[in-house]
Amino acid sequence: MRYLRTNTATRITVGPFLDKTDGITPEVALTATNEHLTLMVDVAGVPTLVLDANATASGGNNDFVHITGDDAGYYDLELTAAQVNYLGRAVLSINYVTDHLPVFHEFNIISAAEFDRKYGT
Repeated sequence: MRYLRTNTATRITVGPFLDKTDGITPEVALTATNEHLTLMVDVAGVPTLVLDANATASGGNNDFVHITGDDAGYYDLELTAAQVNYLGRAVLSINYVTDHLPVFHEFNIISAAEFDRKYGT
């Protein structure tokens, strides 16, 4: 489980993105604006849709960029402070069925005090 600091813009590693045809070839040249992002957060036990949009290439709220030098299919994704302004479990899915298999990540969004205690400021 990965942890996110509530109400704090962050960049996270997402992937690996694997080719939909063979399920093993890493995808290292995806088009950011094709990638559909869905972020669900369990708020007080109720699933809440927080993000349902395509990624952006640069300068937007959800920049999606291949990590330089990576050949395993990993990308850098930006999440805004508003998108993580919750406490609780979260699930992120990234999908574009034309190119790759779906990618899923689970997070636990924790208070700023708990995050800072755990990881430092």
